Amino acid sequence: KGLDPEALTGKYPPKIQVASKYERRVDTRSYDDKKKLFEGGWEEIGKEVNEKIWNEKKDQYSGRQKSKLPKWFGERPGKKAGEPETPEGEEDAKADEDIVEDEEEVEEEVVEEEDEEAEEEEEEEEEEEEEEEEEEEEEE
Repeated sequence: KGLDPEALTGKYPPKIQVASKYERRVDTRSYDDKKKLFEGGWEEIGKEVNEKIWNEKKDQYSGRQKSKLPKWFGERPGKKAGEPETPEGEEDAKADEDIVEDEEEVEEEVVEEEDEEAEEEEEEEEEEEEEEEEEEEEEE
C-alpha cells in the first residue's frame, strides 16, 4: 500500500509505519524461565559459554606442535668433558630442583636475618635497662 497523494498536501508529512506487526518475534520462554534468568540464570549461561570457549582454546593450544630448542654446535656450555647427553625431561627436572633449592636458600637467609634483628633488639633493650638502672643509682 502506498501513500495517498492527498496525504502529501497537508501541513505535516505523513507518518509511515516502519515495523511490520508480522515481523515481531514473541518470546517463547515461560514465566518461570524468565524469572530464573533474573535470579542468576543469566550468569550461569555466561559461565557455560565461557567454559566452552576456554575448552576449545585449550584443546587448540594443546594440539599445536611444540617447538624444540636448537641443538648447540659443539659442546653445550657448562657441560663437562665426559658427561653423557641428558635425555629430555631430565633438564626440566634439574631446573625444577635448582629453583626449589634457591627458594630454600632464600628462606634460610630470611630466617637468619630475622634472628639477627631480634638479637639486636634484645641487646638494645638490655643496654637501655642498664642505663636506666645506672641513672637511678646516681640519683640516690
